[in-house]
Amino acid sequence: MSYKPAVPVPVEEQPILEKLIGIRQRLAVLKRDRTRYIDKNDVFNLYNQLVEQLELIDKRRTSDKIRNIVDTQLEDCLHLLSLFYLAIGRNNDLPAFFVQLGTVRRLLEYSLEGACYTQNDLKPLKERLERIRTAVLEGAQREDASSVVVKYLKNKLEQCDKNYSEAQSNITKIAPELTTIQTRLVSIRRQIDGFAVRPTTDGDFIDHLMKQLKEIEEMRDIDGNFVDDQGRPLQGQELCNGILEECFSFLEDAKSKQGLTDEMKSSPKFQQIYSRLDELLSKLKHLTLTHRWTLRETDLYVYRASLAEIDSMRSDGQFLDENGNAPAGQRILLYLLRRCYAYIYQLLSASEPVSEELMAVHNQLRTVKRCLQEVQRSGGIYSERDLYPYQMKLASLEKLRVNGYFLASDNSVPEGQELVNSLLTQCHQLIEEIRDEKHQHDIEEDEAFTKTSESS
Repeated sequence: MSYKPAVPVPVEEQPILEKLIGIRQRLAVLKRDRTRYIDKNDVFNLYNQLVEQLELIDKRRTSDKIRNIVDTQLEDCLHLLSLFYLAIGRNNDLPAFFVQLGTVRRLLEYSLEGACYTQNDLKPLKERLERIRTAVLEGAQREDASSVVVKYLKNKLEQCDKNYSEAQSNITKIAPELTTIQTRLVSIRRQIDGFAVRPTTDGDFIDHLMKQLKEIEEMRDIDGNFVDDQGRPLQGQELCNGILEECFSFLEDAKSKQGLTDEMKSSPKFQQIYSRLDELLSKLKHLTLTHRWTLRETDLYVYRASLAEIDSMRSDGQFLDENGNAPAGQRILLYLLRRCYAYIYQLLSASEPVSEELMAVHNQLRTVKRCLQEVQRSGGIYSERDLYPYQMKLASLEKLRVNGYFLASDNSVPEGQELVNSLLTQCHQLIEEIRDEKHQHDIEEDEAFTKTSESS
């Protein structure tokens, strides 16, 4: 699945490669600079330079099948640039979709490779592809749209569509009567993989999973087939039987080895790969909890680059040890790779079209809104004074606006004004709703008190 460029770079593409390396270095310098907010003009300038190189490649290439290190450098630049577009809040611009398509494609490839997924796994990926497709078609109509960028994105969409169709085809081959069983088996296998990575101290965990597997096993007939009411073998049972047998095998491995097999544990190379993936997974999982306050989208590049480097170590889908052998039991490494990319996808999906210059205001407004919603859900307020802290916070944020705009330090208007102002309006509306509910509650209490007094 991963690819190591082996084709030599043609002489006519050498200048392009040098330009791409230079652009990549400037992007890296811009990414490392945390002393200031990202200047969108720097990003636009580097994008234009990349488009020039992409146009040169497009003119000189007669086939998409010819790949060399130029393509690797180009994709590296495009993915990093894409993260910059997310960081400056230009989520709906065409360059913002490079990294998203790359991540969706990886997830689909890992799903096909592991043959362990459900319709629920494919649905959000399909929805994401359709949103990107719509955005690309709309973006292509803009006067400033680059035809070569549109072509590049459409090619990537086509590749993702091909992988999705293959994955969907495998699911549709499963008889409806087997869908529930297949879903249970996928869930059990993932729990086993998770246990192998993070062994639980719960002694009943393994027994519980084994009990579920035996329940499913007993649903088969004496020939080991899942059958319908007429005793006929159901379509798709090869897949279900395969996952069932793997689960039994994986469970035994997980109980005795907890992570790598003995053969893999004896290899320093495999220990290093496992440790790196485990560390990346932990960091990405932590980021999903703290990203709104700590993450600059370009930070994700380091994680993607590390995963790509690890993935490139595989040969025909297998990691090789120091002697060139492929030990059994590598499913745990594939699981870690897939989980890491799933967290990256989750973080990309959570990215808001707000410039990092406005992100602090945006996050504070989200917090105020969430607190007000909780107040409303928990029964409202006892007095008007309960709303004062929220009103004061909103007033302090409103004072930051100049002529209705939140400005950057250089007095420019950063991306995300509409979203931030919408949050501000929603907060004020919630305050009014809570106040009205309090007023209505007081009226009802007064009426009830009056009726009680009259009756007595």
